[in-house]
Amino acid sequence: MSDVFGRIRDEVPAGELVPWPTEAPTLPEGAIFDVLGIRPTHLGRGTARAEMVIAPQHLNQRGLLQGGVLVTLADATAGWASYCLVPDGHAFTTLEMHTNLLGGARLGDPLVAIARTVHAGRRTAVLAVEVMQEAQGDRPPTDRRLTAMFTCTQMILPPAGA
Repeated sequence: MSDVFGRIRDEVPAGELVPWPTEAPTLPEGAIFDVLGIRPTHLGRGTARAEMVIAPQHLNQRGLLQGGVLVTLADATAGWASYCLVPDGHAFTTLEMHTNLLGGARLGDPLVAIARTVHAGRRTAVLAVEVMQEAQGDRPPTDRRLTAMFTCTQMILPPAGA
């Protein structure tokens, strides 16, 4: 996809995150991430962080966050982590995904998704993503509330002709 992802994969120590590189490809205007306000903030080897703030377009008929928005945030974050995991020239696609919705979120709540690699093989990778509500008001910054747990299996695709 981009040399920047390979550089992060090769140079950032495992378990560490660095700020989203300015030279990384930009998100296309009008694409789902742009429309939903999902913003990648950090990358690492097989890990990523993204965030969004719940806006009116994210709510269901009861005024709560629509579950599909959580899935989109988690899937996007797992995808960005996967770019920094697969070998040069390889691609990936999601084979399977599963989400446990553990809590609701309301208008104005900030959400953070953190993806990490659970398994990295030659043909598949499994990633887990925690989606949490950021602390607000008088809650300490470490008081994040788990909103969803997401797992996905990525199929790693070799270069064409390999």
